[in-house]
Amino acid sequence: MTKSAQLLIALACAGLTACGGGYDAGPAAGLPAPTAPGAPSVLAAGKSVILNAGQSVMVPAGTVVRGTNNTVITIKGNLNTVHTTPGATVTVPADASGAADNTIIAG
Repeated sequence: MTKSAQLLIALACAGLTACGGGYDAGPAAGLPAPTAPGAPSVLAAGKSVILNAGQSVMVPAGTVVRGTNNTVITIKGNLNTVHTTPGATVTVPADASGAADNTIIAG
């Protein structure tokens, strides 16, 4: 490989890694922080999210899940797994404390 080809590849790689940009609809927008693929996000106290099909979040006790069929579930205790419909709204109260060890799954 020639020196000029190596330089072009190095510049292209540097440009790709330095680019960034884009729209961040993460924690500042009230959405859960992204996690590893397939791993649920943690929903912080005082935040809400509308779940898409297949999406899951970890929440503390006291969280309220409002399904699209007008069901309301309040999470009590720890280590629960709740299945709900896509489009359900999950709301963690602002005063929630304790481990976010309950899993809410839409699907």
